[in-house]
Amino acid sequence: MFAVPNSANEITFDWLKVAIEDYFKGCRLIDIDVDTSIGDLGYLGSICRTNLTYQERGSWPDSVIIKFPATDESVLKDARQMGAYRTESNFYQNLANQGVGNAPRFYGSVAHPASGEPILLIEDLERHRFVSQTEGSNHEDSMLVMRALAKLHGEHWQSPVLESDWLGDIKDWGTNNKPLIESGLDAWVGNYSHFSPARFNDRLNQGAAAYAPVLNKLSARACTLMHGDAHIRNLAFDDKRDDPVRLFDWQLTCRGPAAYDVLYFFVNSFSPEDQDAYADELTAIYLASLSEFVPDYSAEALQRDMAYCSLTFWGFFSLLGNILPPNEATLELVETTLPRYTNMLDRLDSYQLLDDFN
Repeated sequence: MFAVPNSANEITFDWLKVAIEDYFKGCRLIDIDVDTSIGDLGYLGSICRTNLTYQERGSWPDSVIIKFPATDESVLKDARQMGAYRTESNFYQNLANQGVGNAPRFYGSVAHPASGEPILLIEDLERHRFVSQTEGSNHEDSMLVMRALAKLHGEHWQSPVLESDWLGDIKDWGTNNKPLIESGLDAWVGNYSHFSPARFNDRLNQGAAAYAPVLNKLSARACTLMHGDAHIRNLAFDDKRDDPVRLFDWQLTCRGPAAYDVLYFFVNSFSPEDQDAYADELTAIYLASLSEFVPDYSAEALQRDMAYCSLTFWGFFSLLGNILPPNEATLELVETTLPRYTNMLDRLDSYQLLDDFN
């Protein structure tokens, strides 16, 4: 038995040969090239691309993505508190190869030798088109995303999948994230609050306290399979397909309201000006696509659910204060995205709604 690597730098040909040949029956792997330059997962782990050479060509992939958990103990503690690794591993093992969300195909997993958390081998989307979160989404891509989210949600609306033992519920975030919110609030204020308006900052404590009650209310609404992190950076576009949008990074997937994914896409993918210009049109496109599966979910219900979802923003940013290092890249991202969040709070009359939870 060959040693499981702790990181990309420890990947060996012998270990990967066993893993690849076990999944892709009939192939013979003769060489690998590990590329660690493709970036990382930010706080919760790292990825590498491994190029594969076979003795004979076949229908096997030219490369795979190998996804490692974090090695820092404090990061591992936070990720376990959030349930991130377990959630994503369960998704890939149970749903990815069924085509759910056009997710990358799952080729297998092994336990990390130090932490015991899963190392994932998944499809490489290298030839797909990606969009920067800082730049945001354009109008045409956003229409495609709305249809893709509607399909994901519609196919799993109140479905038996939601009762799976491995799938969490959005209300679990209230318990799982509470320590991170409490420990991150002061760090958020110190590092990032100068990017947000006083009106938002004045409600930080109130909003953080409302986080769990809001999630409990959302859990009682009509629910579906929610991606949970559906921003433009977690999407890839295969422009050769009729359904080009592919969702990845499933660490937050759970049973929850469809509106969360819709709202989360808006606040992470559009400038305030584009939100004002396109949000109504895009929600109409989403609802029209969703109606093929769920004919009785109205525009009023979606608007109401989006408003409740927006009340999680204060808790969300407090949590980020605990896990986002205040480096140059993070500061740029926060400065760019915070106005997108606060603009949607104004659009949805969220400040008034927040008072109902205190």
